[in-house]
Amino acid sequence: MKSGLLHNALSMKRLNFLLLGLFALGIINTACDDENFDAPPHSEPQYLGQSNISISDFKAKYNKDLVEITEDDIIEGVITANDVSGNLYKQIFIEDETGGLMVAIDRNNIYNDLRVGQKIFIETNGLYMGKYGGMPQLGYRYSRDNDGNFSIGQMPWELLKAKVFKDGYPNPDQVVPLDMDISSINADNYGRLVKLNGVFFDDAGEIFSYPTQEGGVQTLNRVIRSANDNSQQIIGRMSSAADFASDTIPGGVGSVTGILTKFNETNQILVREKDDLAFDTNPDGWGIENSPWSVDYALAHMDEDKEGWVTGYIVGAVAPEINEGNPITSNDGISFEAPFLPNTIVIAASADESDWTNCLVINLPAQSDMRTALNLSDNPDLLGEELRVKGSIETILGAGGVRIASGSVDEFRIGGVGEEILSVPFQSSLDPFSQYSVSGSQQWQIDSYGYAKMTGYVGGSNNANEDWLISPSIDLSEYSAVHVTFEHISRYGINSSDFTLWVSSDYSGGDPASATWTQITIANYSSGNSWDDWTNSGNLNIPVDFTGKAGVHVALKYVSSNSRAGTWEVKNFIVRSGKGITVDPGSDLNPAGDGTQANPYNLDGAIENQGAAEKAWVTGYIVGAIDNGQGSGLSIQDESRFEGPFSVSSNILIAASPNETNPDNCIPVQLVYGTDARTILNLVDNPGNLGQEVMVYGYLETYYNVPGIKDVSDYVFDGGSSGGGDSNPSDEGDGTRENPYNIASIIANQNATTDKVWSTGYIVGVIEGMSISGAVFTEPFAGVETNLLIAASPTETNPGNCVPVQLPNNDVRPVLNLGTNPENHGKLVLIYGTLESYFGVPGVKNVTNYEIEGVSGDPDQPEGAIILNAAFDTELAPFSSYSVIGAEVWIFDANYGAKMSGYNGAPMENEDWLISPQLDLSGYSAPYVVFDHALNFATDMELYSLMISNDYSGGDPSAATWTELNITTMPSGSDWTFVNSGHINIPAGFLVNEVTIAFKYQSTTSEAGTWEIKNLFVIE
Repeated sequence: MKSGLLHNALSMKRLNFLLLGLFALGIINTACDDENFDAPPHSEPQYLGQSNISISDFKAKYNKDLVEITEDDIIEGVITANDVSGNLYKQIFIEDETGGLMVAIDRNNIYNDLRVGQKIFIETNGLYMGKYGGMPQLGYRYSRDNDGNFSIGQMPWELLKAKVFKDGYPNPDQVVPLDMDISSINADNYGRLVKLNGVFFDDAGEIFSYPTQEGGVQTLNRVIRSANDNSQQIIGRMSSAADFASDTIPGGVGSVTGILTKFNETNQILVREKDDLAFDTNPDGWGIENSPWSVDYALAHMDEDKEGWVTGYIVGAVAPEINEGNPITSNDGISFEAPFLPNTIVIAASADESDWTNCLVINLPAQSDMRTALNLSDNPDLLGEELRVKGSIETILGAGGVRIASGSVDEFRIGGVGEEILSVPFQSSLDPFSQYSVSGSQQWQIDSYGYAKMTGYVGGSNNANEDWLISPSIDLSEYSAVHVTFEHISRYGINSSDFTLWVSSDYSGGDPASATWTQITIANYSSGNSWDDWTNSGNLNIPVDFTGKAGVHVALKYVSSNSRAGTWEVKNFIVRSGKGITVDPGSDLNPAGDGTQANPYNLDGAIENQGAAEKAWVTGYIVGAIDNGQGSGLSIQDESRFEGPFSVSSNILIAASPNETNPDNCIPVQLVYGTDARTILNLVDNPGNLGQEVMVYGYLETYYNVPGIKDVSDYVFDGGSSGGGDSNPSDEGDGTRENPYNIASIIANQNATTDKVWSTGYIVGVIEGMSISGAVFTEPFAGVETNLLIAASPTETNPGNCVPVQLPNNDVRPVLNLGTNPENHGKLVLIYGTLESYFGVPGVKNVTNYEIEGVSGDPDQPEGAIILNAAFDTELAPFSSYSVIGAEVWIFDANYGAKMSGYNGAPMENEDWLISPQLDLSGYSAPYVVFDHALNFATDMELYSLMISNDYSGGDPSAATWTELNITTMPSGSDWTFVNSGHINIPAGFLVNEVTIAFKYQSTTSEAGTWEIKNLFVIE
């Protein structure tokens, strides 16, 4: 291997040798009369060394935020992108057969020297690898303002010339993008040149980018979607410095070529130049519903494992005598005229085609919607009609064909069948739906992850709501059959009553109570066990009373109460022509009881009140058990047992009748290990309990994916014997450190005050998951560090007798959590926090202080006279916020203090101030400011500053004069680690009355960091 120095020395040696030879031949003289000689030929560059590591291995080896390369690693690659158009800035991308890599270079117009298609070698020793927004890049270290805090940056041009070597002439033809779908993007392809087919721009018709108001360069995010699945998207980064910035974004469906990158969790593509966009008409189509393949394309790509949409005209059906043993070999194999068999149709590019070699055979699956709608035996008028079908391009009965999987209405489009009348992904907006809040403070909103969301659960409390999400007016006058379909997740509520679908033909806006609505029963709900369990609602028929009419609205209706507030998430809402399914709403519930021991719920009452925050009493007959005790991912229909012998003791089934054997009429009851309820009620040890009446006390929660009863802590059985109940000692304490609340007082004083109080109890366990049903009382505690369970006894194992405690990300968590401190198990602890619901039960939250075995968690306090203290542990006060630009504002976060972020689905432009009250510093000689802060997703530290003023009087800070104070220690900007600011001296000119300090936050469309601040002191 030869280094760059050796490479240059060898080149000079060859040049000197050539010059000596020329002198010897007398070719060079110093007094030539004829100066019109040709320029010497340019020699082809050649690198004499070789690479010793692939790009993918190189990136894996230096997979850190910043690392200096000290080994002699040499990589080679072909340049796939540069700054030729201005859309890329001070960077090139190289690629080998294993992957791609960004190379950051501190120079403009790099393309003049490093062209696309040029092979280069890079001797990396002395360079740096790092990540910006999670994206690996090769360059050099960079420190803003020379503050000693380094991050990855661009390598100087002079350094590049010593490290980067060309090999051969550029060959652009060897640069071929990798074809891929948005859905198939993965980390292995970051940095590679890719081509996304079948995509469209959200912002078609606008220009790609434009400068800031001040004329500066800015980069805009342009959303690019898959035309086949609108929920799949990627961000196209478009700079106002690009030479195509003022061009119009094309409409329609096409392809986008560019470099695949990421910024934090967002996938991006960097277009190299205008030619990377191909949105001209594609005669062969893209194989998607809105741009199907042609018959000719399908015939040319037969049996190549391609699946997609194909369009053509119906010209006939397969002849009667054709089968697998007698395939189509001539025109006689196809019936182009009646009579027709019902099991196939044949399509072609022209309605009058009669040559079998130009046709495609389409199978019509038996008993399918497709066979009913398309077979020519029953529908001869379809001959000559244009058709689109979705299937696999493969040979059928000896001829070209498209094989259909199931024949559902989702797999064909003809004569209005399957036509999308309304399609709303809810990716970034509720539009064109409108939301209306009948009652309650919460309302439908767009979640940043790309779906419509409604919940009445806020701040640990359930809130009563009725909220509607209503479609625009839909014209169904041309349709005889229409259905609705959407994807959704429903949790912590009762599906049939809390999350419902409605349709109206007389709604004209405003309060939905002014119109007449008909409910459409939803066929499928999610299991309720996971935030990832997206479930299709089913193709739900809009009743025939509404088809053939204009002015139809469909709506999602959400309700919650003060005892139960579920969450409903919805996306990809589609109204489509064609027949769907009609679901029988079933019989109405007949609830009885109020959940007290004196008047317990019957089974219908338990179902209606699922998700209530408090435990309740329920009565029924023991009729069986579920044969597998895991409680998730299993079916009550498949696993229920109504006859002995029984094999599990962790649950029983109760019903309204002692003879019930239908699982749909039963409720599963969880019997917690180690409790008297399990010992007495389980059917393994007590088979004689079968058919006996029982009353149980527990949480009304989903169990085995159906309404259930969990964490049973008390029972009444056989008319008299009782489990003893949730007995706690009587209320004790007054909430002071000297006389803290006991467990009973914590429960009794829930939400009695917003002030923090002192409470005490024994640490007995943790909660895994989202519910107290996930209580764990024995080691190991699976690394759980965010919560504790405390109880009145150090040996308590009944969740009903415990109080969950939130451990915020502060000094308390590292000391108390059982995940890293299992020795705390069973110890008495004193905690300081707010008494409010946690995990749906009485709890302690926002803990900021503690005492355990005599060790106190009093936070460190600077020495000296305190002028101002703002802990930001319960609110922003005494500071106030003011937003100059942007919709985002400073907020209080119970875990992290004062918090500001300009990121809302994408970086947003903001200027926001967090301003102190006026301070009188006239009596002080050397005051300073000190605080703790964390900063993530930040690279430009000039966007985050501390200011001081002596003429600010309130309102817009721009009306006052401000001086920036240098923050001694800034966080790294790339993680959530809190650091101390260090002492920030207040200048002598501000040692007067009416002084104000303020945190000034700024963000742009390219950077929107998150700044968190707590424990602020002004002190001398």
